Amino acid sequence: HYWGSQPYTDKNSARDNGIIAYLTYGEGYHNYHHCFQADYRNGIRWYQYDPTKWFIFSLSKIGLASNLKRCGQHKVEKARAEMALKHVQDKLRFHADAEEIRQKLEAQFNDFVEALNRATEARKEWLDAKKCKMREAYEKSEAMHRYKELKQAMQAQ
Repeated sequence: HYWGSQPYTDKNSARDNGIIAYLTYGEGYHNYHHCFQADYRNGIRWYQYDPTKWFIFSLSKIGLASNLKRCGQHKVEKARAEMALKHVQDKLRFHADAEEIRQKLEAQFNDFVEALNRATEARKEWLDAKKCKMREAYEKSEAMHRYKELKQAMQAQ
């Protein structure tokens, strides 16, 4: 909680620090952990040293862990953008055109958040369409017919 950056939130003292993460087997990505507590990962980037994340993921692949929770990418990016905006606003305090720049930054931030929301909605629609296609393909498949026949045979029995 002493050394590192706060890329996701400054509402607590937790910080992310790659060196500490290496020494603590991934626990050094504490700012992310405090901001997105339900996520099973601490280090979310592929290059972040987090053996616990890799171990839990491996367990899920062999069926010993399930329903792993991951925070949506749009929430992570929004939190990072909010913190970046906050840092820039802090640095602008003594700038001559601070108010004008701040307004432009906030407008850009709002556009970014709106784009994230649209991307999230588009992804949901795409996943729904994919589910629908899979359901249709299954209903047309031989496996579905075989299942119905077996179900009818079991009911008759």
